[in-house]
Amino acid sequence: METVDRVTTHDFGDGRGPVPAHQHPNGGGWVAESAFVHSSAYISEGAWIGGEARIGEGAWIGEWARIGEGARIGEGARIGERARIGEWARKGE
Repeated sequence: METVDRVTTHDFGDGRGPVPAHQHPNGGGWVAESAFVHSSAYISEGAWIGGEARIGEGAWIGEWARIGEGARIGEGARIGERARIGEWARKGE
């Protein structure tokens, strides 16, 4: 994590380098500013949501899970620890 001029960045390991991101208040996992995570979703510590991913209401993302560019995780979906959800995948939508 790096903070420059009050902008927090995180390197998601996708070859894009550090991008604007924040830690989700419900769990502490990393979320790219370009992604959307519903406030009621739980993003476990060490997990990250990158790119244009969308995480629905009440979804649960396990520790160290990786949700890629454009993935859609629907309402109430559960993604296990260390899971990898690739680009443009859909779960529970």
